[in-house]
Amino acid sequence: MLSWGAIEYAEQLAAAGEYVHALEAIKWGTDYFIKAHTHPNVLWVEVGDGDTDHYCWQRPEDMTTSRRAYKVDPNNPGSDVAGETAAALAAASIVFRRTNPHYSQLLLHHAKQMLMEEKHKKHELILKEYHSKAEHYLCACLGLNQDNNTNVDRTPGGLLYIRQWNNMQYVSTATFLLTVYSDHLLAVDQTLMCPKGEVGPSDLFTFAKSQVDYILGSNPTAMSYLVGYGSSFPVRVHHRGASIESYRGNKGFIGCTQGYDNWYGRHDPNPNVLVGALVGGPDIKDNFKDKRSNYMQTEACTYNTAPLVGVFARLHGSNPNFDYNYNDTLLVASS
Repeated sequence: MLSWGAIEYAEQLAAAGEYVHALEAIKWGTDYFIKAHTHPNVLWVEVGDGDTDHYCWQRPEDMTTSRRAYKVDPNNPGSDVAGETAAALAAASIVFRRTNPHYSQLLLHHAKQMLMEEKHKKHELILKEYHSKAEHYLCACLGLNQDNNTNVDRTPGGLLYIRQWNNMQYVSTATFLLTVYSDHLLAVDQTLMCPKGEVGPSDLFTFAKSQVDYILGSNPTAMSYLVGYGSSFPVRVHHRGASIESYRGNKGFIGCTQGYDNWYGRHDPNPNVLVGALVGGPDIKDNFKDKRSNYMQTEACTYNTAPLVGVFARLHGSNPNFDYNYNDTLLVASS
C-alpha cells in the first residue's frame, strides 16, 4: 500500500518533502522480506507465537522469550502469504526503478522466485472480474448498491464501519481506493455507474475527504485518531514499547508479568507518544474509550497508516483551502 501511494502520488510527496522518507519506510520492509526469502522456494513468514507473545507485556529490548520461526515451502504451503509478499516486492521494485535500479531488479528477482511462472490465457477475463468487483465495492462504500445488505455501514458521524475490531484499517484502505479511482475517472473523463445512480470523480474525492476529516477530528468525539496530530488524540495506545518507560529512563529489566503489573493497567498516558499511528477507532455509534486494555479500539497497526500517506499527499497538493493542514498530517503519518 505504501508503494502504491508512492507510485500514484510521487510528485505530491516530493512537493511536501516526504518522498525520500516514503522510500526509506518501504525499503525498511522490503529489506526484511529479502532476508526472509532464504531460498527460491522458502519464505520465513512468522516469528513468534501468538499465545506466548501475548503472555508478555515488555519493551522489545527486554524480550527473552523463545520465539519460534515459521516458514512456507513445498512441504508447508502458504500461497496467500507468498503471493502477498511477492506483490509487495514487485510494487516496491516499481518505486525504486529510477532511484535505485539495482535494488529494483533485486526486488523483482525475489518476487518472481515466489510466484510460479505459469502463463494463463484468462488474465483478461480475471482483470475484468477484478474491475467489476472493485466498482461494486466502491459503490458499496458510497451506499449506492441496490441491495442495502451489500452496502457498507456507517456510524452516525459518517465513518465507514465494517467491524468492531480495528475498523480503521478498512476505512484507510477504502479512502485510498476512493481517492485513486477518483483520479482515474478524472483522467479518462468517465464516471462510476452504481445501481442507484451515476457518480463523478469529485463525488468520490469528496467522500474520501470526509473520511479523512473524521479521522483527524471532525467527528462526534472531536478526537483525532492519528496519534500525535491535533489537540486531542489517543494517549493510551495498546502498544508495548509506547506504554513502558524507555530504556534511557529505566535501565532495569522489565519481565513479562512485571510489564502487566506495573505498566499495562496504568491510567496515566503512555510515556512515549506513538507519533503517526492510526488506532482502531470508534465503535458503530462513534463511541471511543481511550484505554490500553481496549485493544479493539486502541491498538495501532502499520497497515492502518500506510494507505493514508498517499491520500494525505494527494489532499495536500490539491487545494490549499482545506480545513486541515495536510502537510502536517503527512509529516505525522510518515514518522
